[in-house]
Amino acid sequence: SPILSGLVGSEMCIRDSLDDYPEIRYVLELRRNSEAMLRLHTGELDRARAIYNSLLNEKPMNKAELLVVYYLGLAACEAKRGCTEKVEDHLESASLAAQTLQKTLNQASAAAQLNAFYKFTGNGQKAMEWKLFLSRLNCPQETISLFTLRAEKIYSRCSEKGRLVLL
Repeated sequence: SPILSGLVGSEMCIRDSLDDYPEIRYVLELRRNSEAMLRLHTGELDRARAIYNSLLNEKPMNKAELLVVYYLGLAACEAKRGCTEKVEDHLESASLAAQTLQKTLNQASAAAQLNAFYKFTGNGQKAMEWKLFLSRLNCPQETISLFTLRAEKIYSRCSEKGRLVLL
Protein backbone atom coordinates (compact mmCIF):
# COMPACT_ATOMS: atom_id res chain seq x y z
CA SER A 1 0.00 0.00 0.00
CA PRO A 2 1.20 3.57 -0.59
CA ILE A 3 0.91 4.42 3.11
CA LEU A 4 2.98 1.42 4.19
CA SER A 5 5.64 2.09 1.57
CA GLY A 6 5.76 5.71 2.73
CA LEU A 7 6.34 4.58 6.31
CA VAL A 8 9.06 2.15 5.25
CA GLY A 9 10.68 4.91 3.21
CA SER A 10 10.55 7.27 6.20
CA GLU A 11 12.07 4.63 8.45
CA MET A 12 14.92 4.07 6.00
CA CYS A 13 15.49 7.83 5.80
CA ILE A 14 15.66 8.07 9.60
CA ARG A 15 18.14 5.16 9.76
CA ASP A 16 20.33 6.88 7.17
CA SER A 17 20.15 10.10 9.17
CA LEU A 18 21.14 8.27 12.36
CA ASP A 19 24.29 7.05 10.66
CA ASP A 20 25.13 10.55 9.42
CA TYR A 21 23.96 12.44 12.52
CA PRO A 22 24.16 10.29 15.68
CA GLU A 23 22.86 13.17 17.83
CA ILE A 24 19.44 12.53 16.27
CA ARG A 25 19.35 9.26 18.22
CA TYR A 26 19.56 11.31 21.44
CA VAL A 27 16.68 13.56 20.33
CA LEU A 28 14.56 10.51 19.53
CA GLU A 29 15.43 9.02 22.90
CA LEU A 30 14.34 12.19 24.69
CA ARG A 31 11.07 12.18 22.72
CA ARG A 32 10.40 8.59 23.78
CA ASN A 33 11.17 9.47 27.40
CA SER A 34 8.68 12.34 27.15
CA GLU A 35 6.10 9.94 25.77
CA ALA A 36 6.76 7.49 28.62
CA MET A 37 6.29 10.27 31.19
CA LEU A 38 3.08 11.41 29.50
CA ARG A 39 1.72 7.86 29.47
CA LEU A 40 2.72 7.38 33.10
CA HIS A 41 0.88 10.52 34.14
CA THR A 42 -2.22 9.67 32.08
CA GLY A 43 -2.40 6.20 33.62
CA GLU A 44 -1.24 4.19 30.60
CA LEU A 45 1.11 2.17 32.80
CA ASP A 46 1.68 -0.80 30.50
CA ARG A 47 2.71 1.46 27.63
CA ALA A 48 4.89 3.65 29.87
CA ARG A 49 6.60 0.59 31.35
CA ALA A 50 7.19 -0.85 27.87
CA ILE A 51 8.81 2.39 26.70
CA TYR A 52 11.04 2.67 29.77
CA ASN A 53 12.13 -0.96 29.42
CA SER A 54 12.79 -0.46 25.72
CA LEU A 55 14.89 2.63 26.45
CA LEU A 56 16.90 0.72 29.05
CA ASN A 57 17.52 -2.15 26.64
CA GLU A 58 18.76 0.21 23.93
CA LYS A 59 21.64 1.56 26.02
CA PRO A 60 20.95 5.27 26.57
CA MET A 61 23.38 7.72 24.96
CA ASN A 62 24.00 9.70 28.18
CA LYS A 63 23.86 6.50 30.12
CA ALA A 64 23.94 7.37 33.83
CA GLU A 65 21.85 10.55 33.52
CA LEU A 66 19.10 8.80 31.62
CA LEU A 67 19.29 5.54 33.54
CA VAL A 68 18.27 7.38 36.70
CA VAL A 69 15.22 8.86 34.97
CA TYR A 70 14.21 5.57 33.35
CA TYR A 71 14.46 3.60 36.59
CA LEU A 72 12.53 6.28 38.47
CA GLY A 73 9.88 6.09 35.77
CA LEU A 74 9.67 2.32 36.16
CA ALA A 75 9.43 2.72 39.94
CA ALA A 76 6.53 5.14 39.49
CA CYS A 77 4.80 2.69 37.11
CA GLU A 78 5.17 -0.21 39.51
CA ALA A 79 4.13 1.86 42.54
CA LYS A 80 0.91 2.79 40.81
CA ARG A 81 0.30 -0.94 40.22
CA GLY A 82 1.10 -1.77 43.88
CA CYS A 83 4.23 -3.84 43.14
CA THR A 84 6.29 -2.83 46.18
CA GLU A 85 9.18 -5.22 45.57
CA LYS A 86 9.65 -3.98 41.99
CA VAL A 87 9.48 -0.37 43.20
CA GLU A 88 12.33 -1.07 45.62
CA ASP A 89 14.36 -2.79 42.89
CA HIS A 90 13.95 0.13 40.49
CA LEU A 91 14.76 2.69 43.18
CA GLU A 92 17.90 0.73 44.01
CA SER A 93 18.88 0.68 40.33
CA ALA A 94 18.25 4.43 40.09
CA SER A 95 20.36 4.92 43.22
CA LEU A 96 23.26 2.96 41.76
CA ALA A 97 23.09 4.91 38.50
CA ALA A 98 22.89 8.20 40.43
CA GLN A 99 26.13 7.41 42.23
CA THR A 100 27.96 7.31 38.89
CA LEU A 101 26.80 10.74 37.72
CA GLN A 102 29.63 13.15 36.96
CA LYS A 103 27.87 16.53 36.83
CA THR A 104 26.92 18.17 40.11
CA LEU A 105 23.54 19.43 38.90
CA ASN A 106 22.61 15.93 37.73
CA GLN A 107 23.70 14.55 41.10
CA ALA A 108 21.59 17.13 42.90
CA SER A 109 18.56 16.47 40.73
CA ALA A 110 18.79 12.70 41.20
CA ALA A 111 19.35 13.07 44.96
CA ALA A 112 16.25 15.28 45.28
CA GLN A 113 14.04 12.85 43.36
CA LEU A 114 15.40 9.81 45.22
CA ASN A 115 15.01 11.54 48.58
CA ALA A 116 11.37 12.29 47.81
CA PHE A 117 10.58 8.84 46.40
CA TYR A 118 12.19 7.00 49.30
CA LYS A 119 10.45 9.26 51.81
CA PHE A 120 7.09 8.71 50.13
CA THR A 121 7.55 4.91 50.03
CA GLY A 122 8.33 4.88 53.75
CA ASN A 123 12.06 4.20 53.57
CA GLY A 124 13.21 6.99 55.87
CA GLN A 125 16.75 5.64 56.12
CA LYS A 126 17.36 5.81 52.35
CA ALA A 127 15.60 9.18 52.17
CA MET A 128 18.00 10.56 54.80
CA GLU A 129 20.99 9.10 52.95
CA TRP A 130 20.02 10.98 49.79
CA LYS A 131 19.34 14.17 51.76
CA LEU A 132 22.81 13.86 53.29
CA PHE A 133 24.32 13.14 49.86
CA LEU A 134 22.69 16.31 48.55
CA SER A 135 23.91 18.40 51.50
CA ARG A 136 27.51 17.32 50.91
CA LEU A 137 27.73 18.15 47.20
CA ASN A 138 30.56 20.45 46.24
CA CYS A 139 28.46 23.37 45.04
CA PRO A 140 27.09 26.67 46.37
CA GLN A 141 24.75 26.43 49.37
CA GLU A 142 22.05 28.14 47.29
CA THR A 143 22.10 25.20 44.87
CA ILE A 144 21.81 22.71 47.71
CA SER A 145 18.94 24.71 49.20
CA LEU A 146 17.16 24.83 45.84
CA PHE A 147 17.36 21.06 45.34
CA THR A 148 16.38 20.42 48.96
CA LEU A 149 13.28 22.51 48.30
CA ARG A 150 12.73 20.54 45.07
CA ALA A 151 12.81 17.29 47.07
CA GLU A 152 10.20 18.70 49.45
CA LYS A 153 8.00 19.81 46.53
CA ILE A 154 8.25 16.38 44.87
CA TYR A 155 7.36 14.67 48.14
CA SER A 156 4.41 17.04 48.63
CA ARG A 157 3.21 16.35 45.10
CA CYS A 158 3.51 12.59 45.67
CA SER A 159 1.55 12.92 48.92
CA GLU A 160 -1.08 15.08 47.25
CA LYS A 161 -1.54 12.60 44.38
CA GLY A 162 -1.12 9.48 46.51
CA ARG A 163 1.49 8.06 44.13
CA LEU A 164 5.05 8.57 42.98
CA VAL A 165 5.24 11.60 40.71
CA LEU A 166 8.15 11.84 38.34
CA LEU A 167 9.08 15.47 37.69
